[in-house]
Amino acid sequence: MIYIAKVKKVLQSNIHKIGTIENGELKIVSSMPQADRVEIELEGSEIDPCTMNRFTKDNEFCGDTWHENFADALSQAAFEYGLKREDFKTLAATEFDKLGKKEKFNDQFRMPGSKYEYDEPIAFLTISKGEEIDWAHFDFNYIYDFLYIPGIIFEEIVKKAQELDLTYFKKFKLYQDERFSGDILLELLSEIDKIRKSIEDQDVLKAIELIIEKIEKCISSTELELAFEGY
Repeated sequence: MIYIAKVKKVLQSNIHKIGTIENGELKIVSSMPQADRVEIELEGSEIDPCTMNRFTKDNEFCGDTWHENFADALSQAAFEYGLKREDFKTLAATEFDKLGKKEKFNDQFRMPGSKYEYDEPIAFLTISKGEEIDWAHFDFNYIYDFLYIPGIIFEEIVKKAQELDLTYFKKFKLYQDERFSGDILLELLSEIDKIRKSIEDQDVLKAIELIIEKIEKCISSTELELAFEGY
């Protein structure tokens, strides 16, 4: 399990150094960059040893420390950054992608060798209400669930919504970004259920089920909203 928190303030700015050995002695070369993100990685349970790593917003490494247990790591996080346990979000280690980018994402339609492998996707993700997204420079300061759907599949969903004359899904533009919250999420859930009942294609039905999961996750939380990224 990996615990991740954004750094909002740095209380100890002169701790992590880059050094070298000269003539058998340690020589400080420079200070490491200030952290924007802290990750505590548990190898076992919370009473087992763990490591706390620090990264900039550009994923540049800026220091690590070994700790006897999770509580000890939290104490260090509080000392350096004023962080509390409730400031940390959790991700299972298996949610880290092969490139080392620590976004949790679902891109199962475009697996190597699949018929959608090279199709341009659209994306849904859950995000905190009011939080800004810079899609062009999206980094791991945002810890949310991505769902990628091949555009050709989502076009079928929108086409069916237009046939059924549904209010929201028929207005989706594949080249436009959107965000949804509150009662609109309930409307989206109702509409996509109607679409599901009129679809036979198994790939489209699978995509619909995954979208429903995202919508229901946002509905179940007062702090989340649904974001849509077009091409």
